Amino acid sequence: MSLIFSPLTEDALEGPFQPIPKGVFIMLQLGEGISRLEVDMDTAVDEILTRKKFEPIKATTRRGHKDYLEKIIQIIRGCGFGVAIFSEYTSASTLANIFFEVALCNLLGKPVIIVKSVDAKAPSDFVRTEWVTYTAGKGAKLKKEFTESVNSIVELADFYEKLGDIAMEAEDVDLELAFERYKQAFL
Repeated sequence: MSLIFSPLTEDALEGPFQPIPKGVFIMLQLGEGISRLEVDMDTAVDEILTRKKFEPIKATTRRGHKDYLEKIIQIIRGCGFGVAIFSEYTSASTLANIFFEVALCNLLGKPVIIVKSVDAKAPSDFVRTEWVTYTAGKGAKLKKEFTESVNSIVELADFYEKLGDIAMEAEDVDLELAFERYKQAFL
């Protein structure tokens, strides 16, 4: 795996971090200005994740003692995957933050599920990205598609765990390879 450097300290992010078993980092507009669409999407996402025994984590739900960006990086490092939620009402500055966090997830090898309202425009670099689309009043469709996306991430984690098991059972065990596969089984 490539070395990843902190944008704050320029140190390699190879030191310890707090694993958050079954943690999912939620990226969305928080506080004042959040739209009803975003609240509905967030509620549906939380419901599905909770039902599947995952812990939805927002940056504001974890206290820290360092720089806020450093806290977000450490949360992402500890979580298994991320979920980005936005609508046409998400402010431009918040949308920039969300996609910066999506980029951090990608850098750290964490899959991301994007959940957006039907009228929301994705940034140009993401127009070919698969996402879950929400239309007001169609919560059942959102829940079904989001559940399918979560299931695909769980299947991928299971696949890498099996590869790790196979690597450990090999006649000539390559511990580094086995460890890398287990790290890819991030859940």
